[in-house]
Amino acid sequence: DINGEKCNILGTKNTFTGHIVGNGYYIKNFSVISQENTIELFESVGESGKIENLTFSNVVLDYDEEGLAPIDINFLAKTNSGLISEVYLNHCDFKTNGSIYGLVKVNNKSGKMHSIGTIKSVFNAKVSVAGVAYENIGEIFGAVSISNEIKVVLPIEDKNENADNQNREI
Repeated sequence: DINGEKCNILGTKNTFTGHIVGNGYYIKNFSVISQENTIELFESVGESGKIENLTFSNVVLDYDEEGLAPIDINFLAKTNSGLISEVYLNHCDFKTNGSIYGLVKVNNKSGKMHSIGTIKSVFNAKVSVAGVAYENIGEIFGAVSISNEIKVVLPIEDKNENADNQNREI
């Protein structure tokens, strides 16, 4: 329990090749506000990397609204070539002006994602929202998504020159 304190994420310039075994515990109550172009715990999970039996709860990921470029969220990693098993996002709130790709953006050919999912979380994006992985070349089974709220807000083009810029939810 991080008790809502500010913390640095592990960084985006590394490949995780170790083992994280959560033994059913939660990492909870933290937030990240970023100006980087992606928010992720690791750049990638390598072939020998394993993240197992862990829940992230009450996590807030947000972007600094003064940032110019879209910010994408790949919660654990941009790519997975290892094993992610029994990892869940529970009561999380992700907001970005870019895309939310899920736990990972790409699950590579050697990547395995078993018994994973999102529960009662809120995902707000301006481009797109994916489930547990945006692209899967590897193996995914047992993925769940329970009572999530997903919003993608797209700009409306209005030919009326006097109209204010509006958004629409889909």
